[in-house]
Amino acid sequence: MMVYVTNWSSRGLHGPGRPWSIMARPRSWETGCGTVAHLPPPLWMLDAARAGRLTVGDYRRWYKLQMFERHQAFGFLEPGQLWGRLVGEDGAARFIDQVRHGDTLCCCCSKADAAANRCHRVWAAKALAWAGWDVLLDGRRLTPPPR
Repeated sequence: MMVYVTNWSSRGLHGPGRPWSIMARPRSWETGCGTVAHLPPPLWMLDAARAGRLTVGDYRRWYKLQMFERHQAFGFLEPGQLWGRLVGEDGAARFIDQVRHGDTLCCCCSKADAAANRCHRVWAAKALAWAGWDVLLDGRRLTPPPR
């Protein structure tokens, strides 16, 4: 199953399915149809990184540890097992639904930050490829890392 991973402003790189947020604190225009479970970083981590109390390297290592070890142990990221909370027009969560073939997972980071490996969407995309998804990250097919 194919999933697209990019930022909100790169609409030409979005897939034909639904847009989902993978952000910890999305603004109202960055929610798409909802937020994907297990992919946003914890708020404390985002705040610490933004405040300079957590280096990008430590942020990346912690996030990868969570994706590859904790979540992979339970299969949360595998195709058919990745879920999100759908939101209504009023912003309230309505129900849970699967991320499907052709859906797009978005954050607000620039493509330059992603290319410099300073964005969690890159780390999430690698974890998804490792879990068995066919991933297009910012328009490029991602080769899964070795298991």
